[in-house]
Amino acid sequence: MSMVVWTAEMCRQLSEMDASGMTRAAMAAELGVTVNSVVGKLYRIRRGHGAGGAMPLGPRRQRAAKAKSPTADDARIASSIPPGAVGLMSRRRDQCAAVLDCCGPDGFAVMCGAPVHRRDYCADHYKRFFIPVKCAPRERNSAPAE
Repeated sequence: MSMVVWTAEMCRQLSEMDASGMTRAAMAAELGVTVNSVVGKLYRIRRGHGAGGAMPLGPRRQRAAKAKSPTADDARIASSIPPGAVGLMSRRRDQCAAVLDCCGPDGFAVMCGAPVHRRDYCADHYKRFFIPVKCAPRERNSAPAE
């Protein structure tokens, strides 16, 4: 992919074609560039950056951090989390993955956090979530079906 170098003459022609109502595809074909480069250049010209090329880069503005004041809901969430529980993003592989609350103080799910017994769950949650399936033995027919 090659970059188009817009000359002052090309920019003048582009502005004239745009004023005459030509389509973007016709402008691109006449100038020997892609339709996307024509669209981008027209956008920059209309924004006041003219035939000079790229838009000037200014310093990036920093957004002011909004201070979040604690609410009654935050206090309810914090009080409902049992000790030892961990947030979704801070859970390790050796801690139980059972979800205790849908959203903790950090906005993520709260997990049990107890040591893992089997299959990512502590012994208590493993007993709750995994019920062994007991299948009755199959009876075999000795006689062929008719």
